[in-house]
Amino acid sequence: MSRTAWLVTLLVLVLLAGLGLWATRHFEKQEITLPTGLTGEAATNPLLAAERFLNTMGVATTHLDNSTDLLDRPQSGDVILITSDRQTLGQGRSQALLDWVRLGGRLVVTVPHLPADEMPVHDPLLKALGLAVEYNDPDTSEYADYLDVDLPGADDFLQVAFGTDYVLSGARASDRVVANDWGVVMIRRQLGRGAVTVLSDLDFIQYLEIGDYDHARFLWYLVDGTGKVWLIFNNDMPALWDWLWQHATEAMTALTLLLFVWLWSRSRRFGPLLGEPAPVRRRILEHIDANGRFLWHQRRATYLIGAVREALLASAARRFPAWSGMTEAARAGHLADLIHRDAEAVQHTLATTRVRHRHEFTRLIQQLETIRKKL
Repeated sequence: MSRTAWLVTLLVLVLLAGLGLWATRHFEKQEITLPTGLTGEAATNPLLAAERFLNTMGVATTHLDNSTDLLDRPQSGDVILITSDRQTLGQGRSQALLDWVRLGGRLVVTVPHLPADEMPVHDPLLKALGLAVEYNDPDTSEYADYLDVDLPGADDFLQVAFGTDYVLSGARASDRVVANDWGVVMIRRQLGRGAVTVLSDLDFIQYLEIGDYDHARFLWYLVDGTGKVWLIFNNDMPALWDWLWQHATEAMTALTLLLFVWLWSRSRRFGPLLGEPAPVRRRILEHIDANGRFLWHQRRATYLIGAVREALLASAARRFPAWSGMTEAARAGHLADLIHRDAEAVQHTLATTRVRHRHEFTRLIQQLETIRKKL
């Protein structure tokens, strides 16, 4: 290597070393964790962490996507925890839930979360309990993100991040109440042998928040740690007919009467019945002709010629035992004797596979059919 090449190489190495030294002084390696979002069951079940926590504490839990068959499963002493708005639960099933509570069940629910312009909330369960929910828009800049909750028997306050948009009213003197500076956020009421707990917010027990503050400990207080817990996080949708009958009774009544009148009018007939026309069926030759035209237009004439030739050769093989041992020339000569034609012309007819015009195709098929009929 020449001296110039050595100098260039040395200069490049010095530059690379300087660049590396500069990079080590101005850049540093850092590891960061990027959130990938929830996957699997956690993506569809926001109460999965709460369910696993209760199971670890020895409490049996079952989650339901909706409350369609809820009242057929829980036993007296169980806990039903509903985090949905219950807007589709209905008055009848809300009353059935309260009857179940009076027999010893325990119910934990939250309030419907609606915008301020849609208040007050129409909730059959809250109405039956004599409770109401109000929209609140306080200035929370001077307050902590959590609320200190004083529970009976607890050594200290529990920190729970209740939402501040809704507050409850209508509590009785015998109710267990949790409140903050801007209103009541929880009411627990004894009802018969059971209890109903209504909270302004239950988002703090969902997957991404149950690990904050004392949320898990407060959930343990809500379910009392005894009896099976039924977790419901979706609204159940009533049958379409029930929803229409509840919200459009007059319209459904009119449509029912109209349907009855239409059925009555259709049940009356004037004059004799007309006979059904006989089904129109095409002849088999029309189907064969249509099939042949289709194959011709698709340039499949070779397929048609081959089918006719195969039928001819198969018929000849059945009639002449020595046919399979003959050569092509012997076969052509034998067929030529049957139809009284030149053997070379017959051999040409058997060997032709391609035609260019329709009349050539027709003539070739006719020749093959003539030979077959003479067998």
